[in-house]
Amino acid sequence: MVSIGEVDFGQRDREQYEEDKKKYGERGVVEVSFDVWEGRWKYHLYRYDKPKPNHISVVVDTLEAMACNISKEELIYRCCSENHGIDWEEIDKKNTLKKIKYDAKNNVEGGSLNRFIELLTHPTKNNSMFNDSFLTSYPVFTKSSILLNKLIDRYDVPSSYVPQDNTKVDVYKNIVQSRVTVMLKRLLLNRFEECNESVIERAKQFIASKSVDEGENGTLKSLLNQIDRKVNERNNEITSLLIPPIDFYIPDEYVSPVTLFMLVDDIEIARQITLVDYSIYNNIDISELCNADVFTKNELRYKAENVMKMSDRVNEILYMVATLIISFPDLQNRVKMMTKMLNVAEKLFAMNNSIH
Repeated sequence: MVSIGEVDFGQRDREQYEEDKKKYGERGVVEVSFDVWEGRWKYHLYRYDKPKPNHISVVVDTLEAMACNISKEELIYRCCSENHGIDWEEIDKKNTLKKIKYDAKNNVEGGSLNRFIELLTHPTKNNSMFNDSFLTSYPVFTKSSILLNKLIDRYDVPSSYVPQDNTKVDVYKNIVQSRVTVMLKRLLLNRFEECNESVIERAKQFIASKSVDEGENGTLKSLLNQIDRKVNERNNEITSLLIPPIDFYIPDEYVSPVTLFMLVDDIEIARQITLVDYSIYNNIDISELCNADVFTKNELRYKAENVMKMSDRVNEILYMVATLIISFPDLQNRVKMMTKMLNVAEKLFAMNNSIH
């Protein structure tokens, strides 16, 4: 084992690491990544299934492979350029033009992100099945901010670009811009939950500039209004979840947990449950939803850690409900506890917490 140096975690990552180390024991490997923007290491997960790390030669080989495979688009993006730019003449290692790969049934099998965007907005190739699949799965391999910037670049088709199908540049440009507008609409409205405030603001600035400068026939202006409505709906939904403070009931004398549960307000119980649920739900990455084997193989739980935490959380609540009900020996008190549970469930539903 080669000692290279110490890893500096942030406070939140350090607390999570210490919690996992207590949970899984001292023996294990930690997976981390270096955040170039923050200048520190980020903790990901504790590999309790792997007692020893890789040999230093494996690490060096991996770094060399990563260095050789850095694409031109990634270099442009990392340079913090305002215009990330689609490489129209995208060249692979064999010095040939990159193309989309198709299977025997002419379904899209693979390709670069730039070529995918070119296909999404192509003036003659309209693959609705691919468009739907792309919008559903794109968070697995890219970010909404990157996708938005590339769609904006695609909208501004260079006048020097000559389409391979010999379509007139002006006609090509008009059709591409129309297709980009459709994709922007589907991204910003249908996948609104994947777009944070900075993405929405960047999109609004672009749409506003194009709708004024180029005299758009109302399509972009209409999209801008729809985005504003979506933003207002999200803000109103967040506001509705902000429940006024409730005076938490603390008895003067010692009471059992079951009695305390019966005495505490239904809304406060629902709120406390929701706060814990949301802390887990908010950490679920979309890539975790692509690992179905985690439910049948315990050794693969680390691949969908937060999904499994949510699953365990549901089981804990179910066990708690059953335990509280049968904690009373008589039917009358059991009915009272079930009524209490139903009231709490109604409050949870009102808070949009349908997990339980």
